[in-house]
Amino acid sequence: MKFEPINKTNLFTKMIACLGVVSLLLLGFIVVKSQLDTISIIAEKEKETAQMAIDVVPRRFHVSRQILNASIGQMVLNEGLVKAFAQRDRQGLAITALSAVELLRRSDIDIYHFHLPDNRTFFRAHRPDFYGDDLTELRPMVAEVNRTRRPAVGWEEGVNGYALRHIEPVFYQGEYVGALELGMYLEERILNIWKRAVFGEWLLCSHKDGVQKRVAGTTERECQLHLSAEDLAALNNNENLFFRVDHEFVQVMPLKDYSGAVNFHVKRIHDNSEILELAISQRNSSIIYGLLMVGVGFLVFASLIRFFLAPLKYLVDKARTFADGNLEHPIEVKTSDEIGLLATTMEVMRQSLQASRKDLEESRELFKTLSDVATDWILWQTPQGEIVYTSPACERITGYSEGELIANPGLIKEMIHPEDLEQWLTHFHDAAQQKDPDGVQYRIVTKQGALKWIDHVCLPVYDKYGEFVGIRSSNTDITSRKKTETELEYLSLRDKLTDLYNRAFLESEMERFEGGRGYPVTIIAADLDGLKLANDTFGHKKGDELLTAASDLMRRCLRKEDILARVGGDEFIALMPATDKKTGETVARRIQQAVDKYNEGRSDLPLGISIGVASSEGPQTSLAETMRKADDLMYQDKRVRKRRSLGTPSL
Repeated sequence: MKFEPINKTNLFTKMIACLGVVSLLLLGFIVVKSQLDTISIIAEKEKETAQMAIDVVPRRFHVSRQILNASIGQMVLNEGLVKAFAQRDRQGLAITALSAVELLRRSDIDIYHFHLPDNRTFFRAHRPDFYGDDLTELRPMVAEVNRTRRPAVGWEEGVNGYALRHIEPVFYQGEYVGALELGMYLEERILNIWKRAVFGEWLLCSHKDGVQKRVAGTTERECQLHLSAEDLAALNNNENLFFRVDHEFVQVMPLKDYSGAVNFHVKRIHDNSEILELAISQRNSSIIYGLLMVGVGFLVFASLIRFFLAPLKYLVDKARTFADGNLEHPIEVKTSDEIGLLATTMEVMRQSLQASRKDLEESRELFKTLSDVATDWILWQTPQGEIVYTSPACERITGYSEGELIANPGLIKEMIHPEDLEQWLTHFHDAAQQKDPDGVQYRIVTKQGALKWIDHVCLPVYDKYGEFVGIRSSNTDITSRKKTETELEYLSLRDKLTDLYNRAFLESEMERFEGGRGYPVTIIAADLDGLKLANDTFGHKKGDELLTAASDLMRRCLRKEDILARVGGDEFIALMPATDKKTGETVARRIQQAVDKYNEGRSDLPLGISIGVASSEGPQTSLAETMRKADDLMYQDKRVRKRRSLGTPSL
């Protein structure tokens, strides 16, 4: 093998390149971390302000409800006002009511209506000359109060806008005379209150029939925002929505009206431009700082590398001499530091290699003489994996000739089966570290593509001075033995006639499932009816046909993960993990249906199977007990079927 000596300049370049990669990774980490931290801060701030907005809206509504409740309570107690309304004295009502309008407006109350029991308007404080219109269809709250004669409070859209309304039934001398309504429109005044409480621009929007429309706002912007079907469903479910549109954070809060519908929403828009600009500025500062640190690190590290690599020049020249195969020139120690220790070690190695070369040549000839006639494949490798010798048996076992393996030692690794490669690499590493590993068995793929099993044993090889010089291994073709072992193992777990699992395998699987995570576990016990009669009448061959047919039939009715075993002459057990009793009974009916289908046209020798089903819901009920219960239920089924076949009624 040609040795390429170390070049100081190349080593310097490689180390600088590694430093550059590490520095760039560090720089990237700084930038990403800064960006993530900034995004996290922005998101936290958005979450905080969004929660403030969520809190301030219902708080304002609560205050408005209290104002409406207190105001309307005072009016209902005003005997003169109620009397004028009861007597339908519109002029007297106007004189009494209009005196309170200015006071109500100071409390932000915009709506002051009187409604007749038939849902017609009797008096509007803000439009005294407009009355008599029927509100039955337009204002469900008015109709509801007139119908139930109970107060109603809630949001409802009217002709003049969306408002929080309080409608109170009015009684005079025990008789219901109509309803009084006070209300507050949701408009710029309230939106500006919210803006002062939580920064951002606030809009009241409607989204009826899929059309978004601006109703009021602290800005002239429109309400257009893409709302998917999922978004609309969330709004109808009274859920808040959050969006990021370019540099803006948009919060949408649904408004549920008196009827429970959500046709309006409040939208808060916050411009994050300043925060985003600050984030970009911080990120740029991080990049500049990182670049400065990388530059300083480069200069310092390059100077140190140049200083420490200088003493290696001498050893590089000596290594070049060794690479040419010349071990005659000694290495002179020039320093007393680690480089000097390395030089001393190389000199000891030179002397050892010089002696080992001679011994190895002598041993090779002796080893070759013995291994050339061996039936096993004998291999001798250096600690680095190069092939020193391979016996002629390699071609018989692997398909590769001696020359092919020596020319390309990598063929040994390439022919290892992928599933066994990691095991082989570990084994070779232990051998190369002189750990005297145990033997190992693995598969190879021959040159012709055949799969073979190899029994591999190896030992380290030392020269007369105790120096480790290689690995000697013996490789035996055990493909036939492995095939026999596999067949014997298969037969030990299977029933020969039906190819089902036997009792031993079933019991081992029950132990494995006992107390595990596969509950509920259902067991089906099945017994072949009339097997003895079939054997006695038609012979054992016919009985075997019934057993085979029954096993095939039940196997098709079960899942791949279920275990079906023949545990006696005519007895079968199915172990079904992760299956409840109801499913097990369904499988049992499926088996009986399959039996009925099988028996169509087979009146001479029909198939009959008695079945019992039991389940264990957890470790508290052992699988052995569950199997006994299934067996008992199977025998009950067998007795019932027998009485039925004899015409005896079931008890």
